[in-house]
Amino acid sequence: FSIESNLECCHLYNDEMVQVVAMSCVPQHVLDMTNQIDQLKALLHWFKNEFFSWCNKPKCTKCGSDKDMVSEGSATPNAEDREFHATRIENYKCSVCNVFTRFPRYNHPAKLFETRTGRCGEWANAFTALVIALGHEARRVLDWTDHVWTEVYVHEMNRWVHLDSCEAAFDKPLVYEKGWGKQLTYCIGFSSKEIVDVSKRYVLDKMMNRMRRDKVNEQW
Repeated sequence: FSIESNLECCHLYNDEMVQVVAMSCVPQHVLDMTNQIDQLKALLHWFKNEFFSWCNKPKCTKCGSDKDMVSEGSATPNAEDREFHATRIENYKCSVCNVFTRFPRYNHPAKLFETRTGRCGEWANAFTALVIALGHEARRVLDWTDHVWTEVYVHEMNRWVHLDSCEAAFDKPLVYEKGWGKQLTYCIGFSSKEIVDVSKRYVLDKMMNRMRRDKVNEQW
């Protein structure tokens, strides 16, 4: 959750190679859309339902199932892990096959376009990179209570709009507190140009939110 690691991800979104790979992934019917809102909604639907998959535990490399996978702590990153910015490697063992399987938590969008799996961090990372490759202005938003999503500046609405690729949600900023029952503290938007506190957009009770915010002074 460091500021440095999030900024590093954002700079990768503007990498020419990342953008070329991103554009090669997007289906033609999405590329052909000229209305920004329609394109973003179509991208969300395709990303969640056809492109990316959720991974609580990796599948065993021998039997192909994840139901008997047991966490065995962490593993040491290898050269490929480091190349694609995976600083955390989860290690699992199949209790049936006795085979170990590594789950590198990649942060490089180009690698995520290849693996197409992960949890909310990987989902938001890959999705934000795709949005930027399509020419939209976007931010990666980190919720300090453990979630990540995307914001896009929508010209027709003249404001920043919430997009959550895990939920295929468009402009539903209160889903976390109202729907999930979360008590948010900090929601910070990261781009290659700025770091912005966007918490107010996502909370029901702004006074209660301020009481939960104890990491930095409000004037910081």
